Amino acid sequence: RLERDTSGVIAFSIHPRSHKGLSQQIHDRTAQKTYLALVQGTPSPPEGVYHSFLARERSGYRAISVDKGGKEAITRYRTCQTLAGASLVEVKLVTGRMHQIRAHFSENGHPLLGDTRYGGPVIFAGRNYPRQCLHSWKLELSHPVTRHPLLFTAAVPADMAIE
Repeated sequence: RLERDTSGVIAFSIHPRSHKGLSQQIHDRTAQKTYLALVQGTPSPPEGVYHSFLARERSGYRAISVDKGGKEAITRYRTCQTLAGASLVEVKLVTGRMHQIRAHFSENGHPLLGDTRYGGPVIFAGRNYPRQCLHSWKLELSHPVTRHPLLFTAAVPADMAIE
């Protein structure tokens, strides 16, 4: 599943036999999802892990880290490129919670450009970002029937290119 305004790779099945295998890989966390995010500032350290427990905020449609009652959320990241106060970050999800990437980066002072729900600027360095800059870049999984490894990628969209 991808959130609204997130670009990139998504997989779905149309055959019941395939559906079960794909769903199982997502459930077992054996499918590897890699995202690219364009964030404000530069994460420090340039490579690391965000780990918290996320819950839905009572008012509004947001996820927030909580001390009690949330679901574990683990996000690995690596800064790929930095320019003009923004960074292109590779993100790998260990868990897959609602708004996990957006919440983790915002809470750590680096909201995604265009992500107004989590404090990201719509206009940054003279450019307009009308959507959250989040891109499903790679999806690695096994074919649900043959078990052969599969890798799907999607090119980085022009609105996320750092110039």
